[in-house]
Amino acid sequence: MSKATTSPIVRVTPADGDRRARSLGGRSVRSVPAHADDDPAEVAERALADDPSCVVCDHHAGLDGLAVLRALRRAAPSVTVILWTPEPDGAVASDATLLGADTYAYGDRLTDAVVAATTDQHGATADAEGGRASDAGAASTSSAGENLLERIDDGFFAIDDDGRFSYVNSRAAALLAADPDDLIGQPVADVYDTPHAEPFLDRYEQAMDRQETATFEQYFEPLDAWFEVSAYPDEAGLSVFFSDITEQKQRERMLDGLLDTTRRLMAADGSTAVADIAVEAARDVLGFDYVAVRLYDEETETLELVSRTATVVEEMPTRPTYDADEGNVGRAFSRNQTVETAVDLGSVSAARYLPLGGFGVISVGASDPAQFDDLRRGVLEVLAANATAGLERADRETTLQQYERVLETVNDMVYVLDEHGRLDYLTRPLAEFLGYERETILDEHPTRFIAPADRSYVQNRIERLVAGTESDDETFEVRLETAGSELVPVQIDSAVLTDGDDRRFAGTVGVVRDISDLKRTREELEAENARFRNLFDHIPDPVSEARFEDGEPIVTRVNQAFERVFGYDSDVVVGGSLNDLIVPDGERDRARRLDQRSTREPVVTEEVTRLTATGKRDFLFRGVSYERENGTRAGYAIYTDISAQKDRQRRLQVLHTVLRHNLRTELTLARGHADRLADETGSQAVADLQNAITEIENLSAKARTLERVVADETYPAVDTTDIVSRVRSVVDRCRTRYPAATIRVDLPERADAVADYRLELAIENLVENSVDHASDGEPEIVVDVRNESTAVLVTVRDDGPGIPSHERALVAGERDITQLEHGSGLGLWIVATAIRSLGGELTFTDDAAGAAVELRLHPA
Repeated sequence: MSKATTSPIVRVTPADGDRRARSLGGRSVRSVPAHADDDPAEVAERALADDPSCVVCDHHAGLDGLAVLRALRRAAPSVTVILWTPEPDGAVASDATLLGADTYAYGDRLTDAVVAATTDQHGATADAEGGRASDAGAASTSSAGENLLERIDDGFFAIDDDGRFSYVNSRAAALLAADPDDLIGQPVADVYDTPHAEPFLDRYEQAMDRQETATFEQYFEPLDAWFEVSAYPDEAGLSVFFSDITEQKQRERMLDGLLDTTRRLMAADGSTAVADIAVEAARDVLGFDYVAVRLYDEETETLELVSRTATVVEEMPTRPTYDADEGNVGRAFSRNQTVETAVDLGSVSAARYLPLGGFGVISVGASDPAQFDDLRRGVLEVLAANATAGLERADRETTLQQYERVLETVNDMVYVLDEHGRLDYLTRPLAEFLGYERETILDEHPTRFIAPADRSYVQNRIERLVAGTESDDETFEVRLETAGSELVPVQIDSAVLTDGDDRRFAGTVGVVRDISDLKRTREELEAENARFRNLFDHIPDPVSEARFEDGEPIVTRVNQAFERVFGYDSDVVVGGSLNDLIVPDGERDRARRLDQRSTREPVVTEEVTRLTATGKRDFLFRGVSYERENGTRAGYAIYTDISAQKDRQRRLQVLHTVLRHNLRTELTLARGHADRLADETGSQAVADLQNAITEIENLSAKARTLERVVADETYPAVDTTDIVSRVRSVVDRCRTRYPAATIRVDLPERADAVADYRLELAIENLVENSVDHASDGEPEIVVDVRNESTAVLVTVRDDGPGIPSHERALVAGERDITQLEHGSGLGLWIVATAIRSLGGELTFTDDAAGAAVELRLHPA
């Protein structure tokens, strides 16, 4: 019967597909969604609800369109049914034909199929003869079946039970290179009476004899083509669907060759070997004769030719080296993009340049541009990607080999654990430290070498790393157990190894350090700290520890003596400024200056006045500062109470002042009387009296000088000065004072030593001593200065009789002072006291030339 052109069109689609109504050939379409597990009969019933003129059955995305087709044929034999697949599928088309589909369509051919099916007269003959058969029959086809078979891309022919062609569609005729009219009625065996056809004929015969579907692939040499064949037998004959799969077989062959090439690339030893394999694959697998690989040289910044086919060698023996951005090769490399272009290189008219990451470029030429079809383009891209991976692996292998060679030459103890937490590598020094041959302990778990008490910690850490729950690098200390059962403390610096962009855990690397000496040093330091803390807490003088913040001392700790003397508990003092608590108002500026010195100088000594629990007291302040690890300064302040000493000094000062005043007054009167007597009598006795008075005056002056030096002995000089200028100055004064003496100097250009005015006093008194004890009153005196590695020496020599031994012993402190032995004067006492207060040494020497006194000063 004729179908009305206005009847609806229904399309059975997967339920998870696009359910919107669409237009096919200007006709609206009602969508019937179906799930993969829906009952086909129920789906057919829903599709036929509106008495459609045409039903399209989708066969994809899990929807079995063939099952729905079968149900539709049972429910409505006369309705036009189209089976559709997204891509062409000969087997599905064959099954659809056997199930009675009117048309098979795929892809975008559905619209044409719907238009043809809904505007033509279909099935009238079949309806008149009693409807469609569920099995179409191989020996004959209806017009609807012929229409369907002409629409499919597969070749189709039917063979009757006598082995003759009964039907050949146009696609089959084209594939077989024959005219359909010449084939109909001809025995298949006669038409293809060639050994190349025997495999096909044998399979057809087997399918008919066994009444079983035969599906196979076979190469047909006369056509140089591969075919995929499906033969469906029944009692009336054989239906054969076949398609040309030559391109598919070529793809498979290429991919198989590419797979083997990939294996070789991943095992290649070095970048040149990778290039050779890539060139060979492009030639043997893809059929290109003109292939070359250039690799990038970082030193010259050029692309150097490293491998090429024999054809390139023969036809193009001199190929250039390119800069990194030169020509098509450089453009592909610098842009990291494939370049395909026409070229004029003899037999080569087209070329394709594929970048190999940052490693180089593979160049492929063809005499016919058509050789660069879609298949070969795609396989070339895969080959280039695999070659890049091979070059990356070779580069990593080279780097790893370099690292391993470096590790083998160092003395560090290094190990690598794999992703399972087992020893993958360790250096020989580490193996020797453990007492094992290296090869015997690889793949061991490291806890084997950990002291039993430390194993649980190490095991837990390794498990966390392997599980990916811990990724931070770490430094930790454990004890390793050697082969001799010795437990050795070590420090391990470990770092996590990752693999790939996802930073997947790939193991750990660590450096082991023997810290036996460090442990002993720590223990000794702890013992020393304990002794220091004991000293700090029990020293009788007040002591405070402070850190300097913006020059202000902030207390961090005080001892018990500090709490007792100053009257503050530790918790009140700590954290505050020491100056705010114990510095009197009048001492604030001086205290700030003292703090500033303490931030610059390691040791500061000064007398200060501080507020205590019992009022103001005098202290000898000694500040010892040091630099902390963070670059700031801190220090200790030691306060020695000198209040009683200061009171005694003040009383003595008053006494000495009165004594000196009265002595000067009386000596002045005595000199006046002696001068008058000398004028009146002129006797020697009066002259002796005048000399005695002069000696007493000189002795009084020296006593005052000695008193000053003794007073300053508490404060040794800490500044370094050039003493050459000081020596010149004192010698010039002595030359003026003692014109009869000959005073020479032997001085370097510069001599830096710890010295001040006290050095000048010492030299002046030594020169005076030489003049006083010279036998003829005209001594020859030499003052020389020498720089030595550990000291600066100042020597005063003369040609006199020398200093008596008992005088030396008294000055050196080797003999006690008594009423009978006290020295003849104060000059040597001033010298000795001055040099000792400078931290120097005094030495007496005699030789044939006379006497000498050597002063040894600190160079810094």
